[in-house]
Amino acid sequence: MPSRIQPRSLLFSLLLTASVASSPIVLDGGVSPRTDRYSSSTHDKKPFSTTLTPLLDGVAYGVEVKFNGIPRILELDTGSADTWMFAPGVKCTNAKKKPASCSGFALGDPYTGSVETIPDENFLQVYGSGETTEGYFGYAEVDFAGLTLPRQQVALVNKTYWQGDGIQSGVLGMAQRQNDEAAFEGDDPAKDTQTHRTTYPPVFESAYGVTKQVDSMFSLACQRGKDAGYLTLGGLPPIDFNNDFVSSPFVGVNFNGTRSTKTFYSIKPESYELNGKTHASSYTAIIDSGTAAFRFPAAMADSINAAFDPPATYDPATELYATSCNATIPSFGVGIGGKTFEVKPVDMLPLVRLGVDTCATAVTKGFPLPKAEYPDGLFVLGGNFLRNVIAVFDVGKEEMRFAPHSDY
Repeated sequence: MPSRIQPRSLLFSLLLTASVASSPIVLDGGVSPRTDRYSSSTHDKKPFSTTLTPLLDGVAYGVEVKFNGIPRILELDTGSADTWMFAPGVKCTNAKKKPASCSGFALGDPYTGSVETIPDENFLQVYGSGETTEGYFGYAEVDFAGLTLPRQQVALVNKTYWQGDGIQSGVLGMAQRQNDEAAFEGDDPAKDTQTHRTTYPPVFESAYGVTKQVDSMFSLACQRGKDAGYLTLGGLPPIDFNNDFVSSPFVGVNFNGTRSTKTFYSIKPESYELNGKTHASSYTAIIDSGTAAFRFPAAMADSINAAFDPPATYDPATELYATSCNATIPSFGVGIGGKTFEVKPVDMLPLVRLGVDTCATAVTKGFPLPKAEYPDGLFVLGGNFLRNVIAVFDVGKEEMRFAPHSDY
């Protein structure tokens, strides 16, 4: 089995579990976008935009995607590249990989059509939450955001451990080709190894590089509430915001001693601001819409959580920090490109209950991965950060750009 994982967060997994179990989850905030006009773009081709669907009250974001004309809501994930749906007759396992009824996992509706199956190739994905997906690849006509990819490679998942929300039916992977970590030669996932990996053009590369319908960038305006924002391919989102961007180049995540800027959309934030005081930082963060939490180096996570009143303490069982649901929340911002991006209090303590009056903060430590594989750790600026910025993923320029977007 491959050792590299995709950084779907444990906080997200916890939220999914809590939602399925009808535990109290309260996520405050959110009003409609201020306008519907398009902001200006410096690129040449027409942009394509689609609205985002809130998953779990805005903890994650979905996009309507069609395989061969059949629509499903897929989770938008900038931290992985493969696009997949649950296959007809999908089978479920539990966390210990034992057969289990899918009725206990609240999967969204499976795909009900067929695809042109690709022989001698299989799909196996392992996520940071412990969730797994197995299946096969095929070609399908894929439609999303108003554009059509006539013969796109996609995966259908026929075996999974997945904690669903009853809405999402798979994942729309928006990362780059070198993050196609789930494609393997052969038809038996049990025999997959690193040497069996294959690659193919994922959906966004097909949109700009194969069909050439858009420029090589996309943007996100993730918002709180039912008006959850926009995904725009080849341009900026159709909302009113201050077009005051800063940029930060892609940097590689150290995996087994090698770095590639084409694996994740990862940058180096240079500082953070906590209760008005600026602190230098040195870590590489993946910009990942599929992860809810801030995942920081341990000392940084400890410092930020200690600033809650009462201080948040680390719970190894959940890998989260817990405090009172009525705690006083510190002011916090992330420094990128010489600008500090303020994070709203609701995105620091989203009222994910761990007990009667105990809630998880949105800040935790990096993924607990083998140091031999990730010597520098694996850290994330996830959905709680993205709700406070306009984020531009510019593959052509190999950089991220951010502008403030929190007052909506």
